[in-house]
Amino acid sequence: MNGKKTIKRLIVGCIGVTLFLAALFWPGLPWSAHVRYTFRRIAFKIETKIAAWRNDQPRPVTLSGKVSGRGAFVQALKGAQVVALESASGYAAMTDGQGRFLLPHLMWYPGATYNLVITAGSYPARRLQVSAPLYYPTGGTVDLGELNFEEGRSMEQKERPAPRLTYDTENDYYYRDLFNRLTMNLGTHHQKIDAINKYIAGRHNPEEDAWSFKSARQIIERGAPHCSNLAFALAIVAAAGGYPARTVHTSDTAEYLHTHVAVEVYYDDAWHLYDPTYGVFFLNEEGRVASYEELRLNTDLVTPEAFQGFNPKVIRSILEWMPEALASGFHQIYEVEKDSLCVVW
Repeated sequence: MNGKKTIKRLIVGCIGVTLFLAALFWPGLPWSAHVRYTFRRIAFKIETKIAAWRNDQPRPVTLSGKVSGRGAFVQALKGAQVVALESASGYAAMTDGQGRFLLPHLMWYPGATYNLVITAGSYPARRLQVSAPLYYPTGGTVDLGELNFEEGRSMEQKERPAPRLTYDTENDYYYRDLFNRLTMNLGTHHQKIDAINKYIAGRHNPEEDAWSFKSARQIIERGAPHCSNLAFALAIVAAAGGYPARTVHTSDTAEYLHTHVAVEVYYDDAWHLYDPTYGVFFLNEEGRVASYEELRLNTDLVTPEAFQGFNPKVIRSILEWMPEALASGFHQIYEVEKDSLCVVW
């Protein structure tokens, strides 16, 4: 009798665990993509340790390749985002005008596999699995050759790994009030975001401790020294005004020789990049505020005219590193997560 009860408990327990895991990993649920992403990174770390125990000597590598497609995909794959679920840093790569990319911060060992998530324009993202060579590559770069975007498994928007910035609901009234005061009597979306951008740039304060802030409100009230602080504040205030916003972290090299953070704000069916460190923006060839993708593909859009009023030495310094940070394609993007966001089109 006790044996039957034990078997029943085991069956019930197995069913419970199965249902729990299904709830965690089932595609389309709000948390499932994050759980699968976290699980894959943990699994990869375990695989790397096992390889080390086997004396296979795991070592850092960079993935290089070219994403290709037919028809409309040819244009969409210029400036496509490539990210590996197994990345140690979470840095992604953006392809150049020929679809080529370099993706750093991965670990090699014989038999390693990498899951690449490729996002091209408004098309559903695709996931492609690629394998490491049996022997460590010369120079530490794995050449994947040409990757066919259309051969990847289609992914829904909710399935994509997307780092988030949590909106500070406790200070929601403060942010909305600030947005309203700064944008009063301004007509266009650009005028409103530009006004906020310039205001946040005016809060630069090199005397403050960059790591002491607990909210965007503290950054705004006390001023802040780093581009990441100011970008976070701009993204939060823009989100308070109903605009989808995200911070864009760039680096000129995989070794983070020179990093920078700006903000993209969505309106008029497109993303637009604003830089709250300097209170500037850059125009594309149509005269509209350019996106990070447009700047990555054409760094000539970063012009001295955008920095009018700055010291000439400062302008020369900026123009030395900023185009390189954009042209590398190395980036991280963090979207503001705000439940009550009223999208402004």
